[in-house]
Amino acid sequence: MKTRSLLALTPRRVAILGTALAAGVLVGCNRPDDSKTAGQKVDAAAAEVKREAELVKESAGNAMTEASRATTAATQAAVRAVEDIGITAGIKAKFAADADLKSGDISVETTAGRAVLRGTAPDAAAQSRAKELAASVGGVTGVDNQLGVLR
Repeated sequence: MKTRSLLALTPRRVAILGTALAAGVLVGCNRPDDSKTAGQKVDAAAAEVKREAELVKESAGNAMTEASRATTAATQAAVRAVEDIGITAGIKAKFAADADLKSGDISVETTAGRAVLRGTAPDAAAQSRAKELAASVGGVTGVDNQLGVLR
C-alpha cells in the first residue's frame, strides 16, 4: 500500500487552494481604499468615543434634572399633605373646645388647604359657627360646609 504525505500536492488540493486564494483576492478587491494611518484611525476612534461620552453626559444630565423635578414635586406633595393633616387637627381641636360642636358627629377632610365639613350640627347657629371656626385655622384656604342641622 502506497502512503502519501499529507502535504503532497494532489490535483484536488491544488484546486481547493486555488479557489481559496481566488476568493481571498476577490474579497480584498471589494474593500474600500483605506489609506488612513494607524494614528489617524486611533484619533478617529477617540473622537467617536468623545462624542458618545458627551451624549451619555447630556443624557445623564437630563435624567438628573428630571429626577430633581420629580423629587421636588413629591416633596411639595408630602409637605402639602402634612399641612392638610395639621389643618384638620386644628379644626377638630376647635370643634372639641366648642360646647355645641364637641358632641356633634362632624368629619373634616382637608385637601390643599380646603376643608370639607360633613355630618350634623345641633342647630343652624352651630352649623354656622363650625364654618367660622374652621375658616379661622391657619392654612385654611376655603371651607365647604356640608353639615346638616338636627333642629
